[in-house]
Amino acid sequence: MDYSVESIKKWLKSTGKDRNWLAEKLYVSKSTVDNWLAPSTPTPIPKSKAAFIHSLMEQSLERFLCRHHT
Repeated sequence: MDYSVESIKKWLKSTGKDRNWLAEKLYVSKSTVDNWLAPSTPTPIPKSKAAFIHSLMEQSLERFLCRHHT
């Protein structure tokens, strides 16, 4: 799975989640998430927060696959 800023944005959109939701999950402000996902010069996402985002992305993928596995 791709973990770039663009993939995080696409993942949020595809799961119906927003930056406020992600900020709450990560215990940071929405403006911090906005800075991480800025289109021109994003602020680097700290490794611990990036790892948690990746975990959330993997969990949503697993749930999707389980729901569509027949």
